[in-house]
Parts: sequence; structure tokens; C-alpha cells
Amino acid sequence: MSTNPYIGPRAFERNETDYFFGRDEEIEILAGQVMVRRASLLFAQSGAGKSSLLRAGLLPNLTRRETVGRGRRKRTYQKMTVLPILTVGRGIPDQIKPEIENFYSFSALLSLLPQADPNQLAGMSLSAGLAHHFAAEEAALAALNAEAILLIIDQFEEIFTHHPDQGAQREAFFNQLNQALGDHTTIHLLLAIREDFIAQLTPYERLLPEPLQSRFRLEPLQPAAALVAIKSPAAQAQRTFAEGVAESLVDNLRRSQPGSNSVAANGHNLVAAQGMKAQLGPYVEPVHLQIVCRQLWDNLPPERTTIQSDDLSEFGNVDQALTDFYELILDQAIEQTKVSQRAIRAWLAGN
Repeated sequence: MSTNPYIGPRAFERNETDYFFGRDEEIEILAGQVMVRRASLLFAQSGAGKSSLLRAGLLPNLTRRETVGRGRRKRTYQKMTVLPILTVGRGIPDQIKPEIENFYSFSALLSLLPQADPNQLAGMSLSAGLAHHFAAEEAALAALNAEAILLIIDQFEEIFTHHPDQGAQREAFFNQLNQALGDHTTIHLLLAIREDFIAQLTPYERLLPEPLQSRFRLEPLQPAAALVAIKSPAAQAQRTFAEGVAESLVDNLRRSQPGSNSVAANGHNLVAAQGMKAQLGPYVEPVHLQIVCRQLWDNLPPERTTIQSDDLSEFGNVDQALTDFYELILDQAIEQTKVSQRAIRAWLAGN
């Protein structure tokens, strides 16, 4: 049987778009938003799949190349050019010698210019870094015939969680963003942030060329979308679900989970997953779906081509999958931090 088509507790990457399902409507809404507005905000609770939506959904949609016309009028175009996705919370490399002018712009430039000498980026502004990138990519950009360029900063809450005492540098970074958008008028900005940091973001909006009024909240998966996200990756990998089996798994994942011990992760964070209750909730958490489906797939007999109800009972128990994942993450945390199990469990209970 082919490689497991469920990625588990991390974000999808751009090259995994063939296994990314259930977000068609959200992709179209966000694509239309960033094409029209100069500055936009994507926000959601932890674990809803913001990074996956960006990498495996939005980017392929905007950069899909289409050819129109014939003969001399034939040309290839795409909706937008998308720059490498930036973050503002990367660590500082050991070899840095000069003083870093701004931690946040330096982190962004490390993502934008991965081949550059980090020492040369230490004092560079975001606008200058973009100019450097455009100069290096001039021929490739010209060939795309895209009218606008999208600059995405993912995990933007890191501007508040990394160097939290550096308020002056934080404000300076927003000024650099403003300058960059003023210097490069074809750039559109998309910030992706956890929704519990929106209040902290609000005072800085005045430093951008336009307020972040264009906002899109990403919800967890609706049941119908979750069903697609379960069945379609399996079909891609030449397996099907027997009638009603995938639907049962969706219902199991929808069961509200108020207060226990399991933990899930979305690639960046740990989120508490609580004990089962019979009532069905309105959504399915994408990270829970990926954890359970990945474990189910890994435990199926290789010759199995149709996933049956018995397989779901034996290998796809939601409680057990999330508990196993919790224990695995707990063991890894103890090994890496040398903190006691009791202390880590207490910390998780308080978060």
C-alpha cells in the first residue's frame, strides 16, 4: 500500500496539496480577498489549520499557471506572484557578528533571502530586502505576467511572543512594513495570526497604509468538509471507506470534548483535547482528524483496500489515538526539557 496520505499533527506543505481537502470554499474566499485588498488578516484559533490553508491551499490557487490566446497572442499568467512565506520569530544564527537592527525584520529576511549571508541582513530593512529579492528574480517575475505580488507573514503572533519586551522594535517593524508597501506598490500583505492575539495587534494597525478591515476567520472543518478530508486522501492512495464508515468517524470526531488529558498539536502548538461526551459538536478539529486518520492508516493490514467498520473500531478509536499522541508528546517533552512529568502535566492542565 502507498505512503500514508494523512500528515498527522503538523501543517501541510505546498508539495502536499494533492492530499489537502475540505477547504475549497475558504481558499476561494481568501484568494479573492487578498487579490482585491492591499492588506488582509487571516485569523483562527490554534489548530484550525491556518498554515495548511496558506501553503497547500492558497498558494497553489494563486500561482496556478494558465495559458490563454493563440499564436502571437498566446501568454501564460497567474493570479498573483507569491513571495516565500515569512515569519518574524526565527532564532538568531550563531555566526551573526554585527548588531541586528530589528529582530523581526531580520527573521523575515532570513525566510525571504535564504541564500544570503545572514551578516549582510542584520542591518537591512524589509523594503531593501524585497528590492534585493526582486532584482534577483526579475526575469522569472516578468515571465509570470502577474499584476500583483502577495507577501504573507505566517504565525504573526510571534511578534508579541518573541522578544516581548522589545516594544520599540515591534513598532519599528510595523513602520518597516508600511515603508515596504509604499516603496513596492504592487505588493499586497496578508498577516496570519492566532485570534487570541488580535487585541494586541489592534494598536499597531495605524502604522499600516490601510487598516486591517479585510479579515477572514478560519473555522474548524464543517462535517461535510471533514468527510471530504477523510475520504479523498484515502482515494488518492487507492483505498476506500465502506458505506457509512467515514461518516461514523466524522461523528466520533465531532463529539464535544470537555475536560480530560489528551493533547493534540497543529505543528506549532499543543492544544488540550478533552474526554468524550455523547453530544455532537458543529465542527471537526483538523488536527484531530489528521492524528486519528494517520494512526488508522498505519495500523491497517497492507492488503486492505476497503476500510470497514471493524477497522474503525480496532484502529480508529478517537480517544485512544489522541491519548497515544498525548503520551508521545509528553515523553518527547520530558526528554527534551528534563522537566518532570508531573510539572508538564500541570502546565498542560493550566493551558
